[in-house]
Amino acid sequence: SAGISIVTTPVGAIAEIIKPGENGFLVQPGDQDALAKALQEAMSRSDAVQQMVKNARQVVLDQYSLSVVCQGYLDLFENLLHTR
Repeated sequence: SAGISIVTTPVGAIAEIIKPGENGFLVQPGDQDALAKALQEAMSRSDAVQQMVKNARQVVLDQYSLSVVCQGYLDLFENLLHTR
């Protein structure tokens, strides 16, 4: 996480990671008014937005840090070795 607000569309697996109002803003594709509103709110730097930024960073650290991803691969490989 880069320490900035996340404004995105719920495409692919994004909606599994970004929870509106918790760690970012989700806007439906093509909804320009919602995008403008989300960007204005994201740039407001309010306490709520700052908390969302912190929450987003924590998601990255908890689920996508190098150590977590590497451990996931190690677990996968060990599991594959033991099932053959």
